[in-house]
Amino acid sequence: GRVRDAELVEFVAPNAPVIAYAESVRFETSARPRILVGFFRADRWWTTLKSQGIVTPFLVDAGGNILLHPDREVLASPAFATNPLVAAAISSPLPLELRSFDWNGQGFLGGFADVGGGLKIVSMAPESEVFRASMRLA
Repeated sequence: GRVRDAELVEFVAPNAPVIAYAESVRFETSARPRILVGFFRADRWWTTLKSQGIVTPFLVDAGGNILLHPDREVLASPAFATNPLVAAAISSPLPLELRSFDWNGQGFLGGFADVGGGLKIVSMAPESEVFRASMRLA
C-alpha cells in the first residue's frame, strides 16, 4: 500500500524536525516533468543554527520563506522576503554576498550563500553587537 506523509516522516526522523522539499525536474528521456521530493532531518542543522552567538543564521527558499531559524517563533510567520538581506538573497545571481543594511530602524551586517535548489543560507548580526568589542578597545 501507499505510505502516508506522516508515516514517512516518522520513519525518516522520529522525534526530530524534518524539512520536506519538492522540485520539478526534467529528464532527457521523458517529455513530462517529474517531481523530486526529499525529506531531510533538521535536528543537526537546528543545533548548528542555535549556537552562533551574535549571528542569526537561517535557511530560506526561493520565495523568501524561512525553512529553518533558531527562533521557533519566527517560524510561525515564515514570510521574510521583506527583510532587505533576504530580498537581496532571493534576487541575486551571485552565489555569495556580504553587505550592510538597515532593517526595522537598526543597522545590520549580513551575508548569504546559495546552497542549491533555490535555497539560501542567510546570516545577519546587529552592527552594534559586531562593533562592540572594537569600541571597548578604542
